[in-house]
Amino acid sequence: MLIYGLLIGLTYGLAYGLIGIIIGIIIGLIIGLILGIIIGLILGVISWLIGGLISGLTSDIQTRFQPNQGIKNSFINAIIFGAIVSVIALLVFAVLFNSFLEPLPLIKERLTVFWVRLFFIFVNFVQLFFEVAEMP
Repeated sequence: MLIYGLLIGLTYGLAYGLIGIIIGIIIGLIIGLILGIIIGLILGVISWLIGGLISGLTSDIQTRFQPNQGIKNSFINAIIFGAIVSVIALLVFAVLFNSFLEPLPLIKERLTVFWVRLFFIFVNFVQLFFEVAEMP
């Protein structure tokens, strides 16, 4: 009776294990393909929009040269791109932290205050940069 139970258990275990592996691989590939296409398209559109925004905001180097004009343009492009990426990363990070820290209200509250302060420090830095650099 014991040997019969072991044989039945091994047989069904191996059969269902193989079926599970095959179905898991097929479903994993299908879901991976679908999610890969969706996420790839979303990230492609976002990077296309950011690239268009940055190339639209940059000015060409004038024919009348100023000292370090290309370096200044590169620095301004870096500040603009950094501001855009920082705001997007801040929003994503805040959403992830708020969803994971739901049971810990004190930590959640302190992190929220920290991120809001960090955002306003960044905004003030960008504002100060444009005032010092005398940009329009």
